[in-house]
Amino acid sequence: MQRRSAVVFGPDGKRKESTSINLIKFINQVTERKEKPVKKAISIFLFLALCAVLRVPAFATDGNIAADGGAQDIDVSAKYVDSSVSGTVYSVDMTWGAMEFTYTKSGSMEWDPTSHEYKDRTTDGWVVTGNEILVVNHSNAEVKVSFAYEATAGYTAITGSFSHATITLPSAEGKALDAAELIGKTELTLSGTLGSQVTAATKVGKVTVILSK
Repeated sequence: MQRRSAVVFGPDGKRKESTSINLIKFINQVTERKEKPVKKAISIFLFLALCAVLRVPAFATDGNIAADGGAQDIDVSAKYVDSSVSGTVYSVDMTWGAMEFTYTKSGSMEWDPTSHEYKDRTTDGWVVTGNEILVVNHSNAEVKVSFAYEATAGYTAITGSFSHATITLPSAEGKALDAAELIGKTELTLSGTLGSQVTAATKVGKVTVILSK
């Protein structure tokens, strides 16, 4: 079978192509130029095709039952994934004693009639009541507890020091509330002198407890 094409001659006798051939050429030109309407149609088509692919479930394996009463076992797998987040919680209990210090002078001043002077037979020093600070770690992380002494204005001649300036305590995770390893203790000692005019209990300084990682 031979292919035939329609040929049209104009009034001038020259050969012209039919309208159908021109239409086909126009469609081809529009497609080649990828006009916006064509682009939009192609985009919609590809989007619908992608959606169709995504909706098809993926099968890892298959099987076949070829007899009446036959059966096919399908294994079911499971696993545990822990994606929970546990934040660090800091909690350190502190207890301390009365923190009462008394500067005492004991002994005697003996009169010497030969020199008309007193001979100093006295000694002085600090007597303390309740100078302990106890710390207990209830955090789920290791902590460092530091201690600092600061003198009150007017009493800077008095300094303070600690038996343990810094204590490191382990995490309380997995340990009993009263575990000995979670407990730390330090003692404050004062040095220097206090004037004889201070006969009533007076604030001479403060202790600051600092918690760090």
